[in-house]
Amino acid sequence: MSMPLYMRELKAGLKSLLIWSVSLGLFTFAVILMYNSIIGKVDTAYLIDMLKSMGGLDKLFGMAELGIDNILHFYGIECGMMLIIGLSMYCGALSANMISKEEFMHTSEFLLAHPVSRQKIYLTKAAAIFSNIAAINVFQIVVAILGFAAVKADYSMSRLLLLHFTLFVMSLEIGAICFGLSAFARRNMSGVGIGIAVLAYALTIPPSFNPDFSFLNYFTPASYAQAADTIGSGTVLWAYLFAGILTGAAFFTAGLYKYVKKDIAG
Repeated sequence: MSMPLYMRELKAGLKSLLIWSVSLGLFTFAVILMYNSIIGKVDTAYLIDMLKSMGGLDKLFGMAELGIDNILHFYGIECGMMLIIGLSMYCGALSANMISKEEFMHTSEFLLAHPVSRQKIYLTKAAAIFSNIAAINVFQIVVAILGFAAVKADYSMSRLLLLHFTLFVMSLEIGAICFGLSAFARRNMSGVGIGIAVLAYALTIPPSFNPDFSFLNYFTPASYAQAADTIGSGTVLWAYLFAGILTGAAFFTAGLYKYVKKDIAG
């Protein structure tokens, strides 16, 4: 790994990391603080029945398995979807430009003039992505723990960590997919990265309404990061998670092969 390049990428991505981390953190912390003012004032059964009457929206929001009378369930319902979308969009935008920016910003000649192999450049940039993804995910865990402490609520630490473990793996898969695609591009790919993140969540919607579409869960990292599974039943959908790991690894490897062989413009 090239340490100067690694530090350059961390410095370049610091502002974006802080903005996304603080934005998501403030949202989740504010939602958690609302818990005491809502508990006991909302008829959960009525709300679930209402969502069911609207075509199974209770499953989409996880309320078929979770309730708001438990702080962790409340966290999963109110923050789970936002964390999936927010983390996916950050990881997609971060990773999709990590390689391609050297060409559309015309810095590739300077970078490749150094005595560092393309393979080392690729792996160093991947390490910077991993560090940023780890940082934003750890920050969200800390925010959640502080929020629960602020409302003085009891919760299962193991299920909280299980949820965030799947969110971390999901983030890595999105990052690996977009990073691999970045090696094939020569232009700004931020929009593509965000689009992939939105698509990843959108693919979880059809299976929520119709089991015939459950096969789509193998093609989206958001499928195994649902709070209804990790918090509600304390389980991980390992088949979907391993499919996601294989998908991420395939895109990552394809990107490495492409970048090593690529005719790069200055």
